Amino acid sequence: MIALRPEGITMRILLIDDTRDTTVVMRILLERLGFEVEAAADAKRGLELANSFAPDVVCVDIGLPSMDGYDVARRIRQNPRLKSSRVIAISGYAPNEARVAESGIDTYLIKPASLSQIVMALHN
Repeated sequence: MIALRPEGITMRILLIDDTRDTTVVMRILLERLGFEVEAAADAKRGLELANSFAPDVVCVDIGLPSMDGYDVARRIRQNPRLKSSRVIAISGYAPNEARVAESGIDTYLIKPASLSQIVMALHN
């Protein structure tokens, strides 16, 4: 199954997006591919889940209320427990290259990203 790591352990993914429909659809599709998925609708809950769930990858929307995805990525990078987590931004906004680099985002995808683009980013 394409979602599995070579050693057979399922990849853990955290979705942080305030658009419920997007989160529900992405979660269903990723779980059907064999990923273990948690989701949050806001930055605060996303950061709490990141700390307890210890995801391999965090997929975060940039346009979140109260704290944008750049700030979420920066806080993930500052958390020693999450130092090996990869951060993928999936956003309707064009990337601000300086902020992408400064925040520690590994991959930036523009919405609507296809499932194949997302899966490819998860494995890179």
